[in-house]
Amino acid sequence: MGLPAAHLGEWQEQEEKLTKIVRSLRDKLQQLEISRQKQLVVFQHARRDREILSRIREQRHQAYERDEARKEQKMIDDLFLIQLIRVKK
Repeated sequence: MGLPAAHLGEWQEQEEKLTKIVRSLRDKLQQLEISRQKQLVVFQHARRDREILSRIREQRHQAYERDEARKEQKMIDDLFLIQLIRVKK
């Protein structure tokens, strides 16, 4: 027993529609993958830049801490010398 020609035609139309939808979805997926790759590159550059800035900030902070420690030590040394001079007088 065969299918009526009308049903066969409808199935062929549905198959063609589904084929177009699948093709369209594959194209969209490809476009999204390209976009994702571009965004990944942007993200990697931003991450690298952030890490560089973080290292620079840390280096500057360490330099500041060393400078402050030197100033404090100089002040302690100067106070010690002042007291030493006063005691000798």
